Amino acid sequence: MLYYIRRPMQKVALTKKNVLIRDDHTCQYCGTHGEKLLDYRGTTYDGLDWTPDGKTIIYSALAGDKLQLFSIPRAGGTPTQLTHDAGNLMHPRVSPDGKWIACTRILQSKQIWRRPLS
Repeated sequence: MLYYIRRPMQKVALTKKNVLIRDDHTCQYCGTHGEKLLDYRGTTYDGLDWTPDGKTIIYSALAGDKLQLFSIPRAGGTPTQLTHDAGNLMHPRVSPDGKWIACTRILQSKQIWRRPLS
């Protein structure tokens, strides 16, 4: 080699995403790779939670124009819509006994008001 081209070191932000990309999704502590659990259609919004037995994921996703709660088995399969609420439901949390789901519910109403112009 007669010469080399010096390229400045790229500055990369230290974020969880960039560290995972750098390490090829390998745990820095134990060396294991992440396990892809499932693929599903749709977009997940505002969190998810596991059932206590670890067999099911509860998540919030769009159903029409509202966020509703869904479940899907860990092994994959067809999602099941758990709620049909008039509001947006998000941030699901499953109780430790697995009998209840708590979530944030947001209702937005459209109103018509009257006010004098002057």
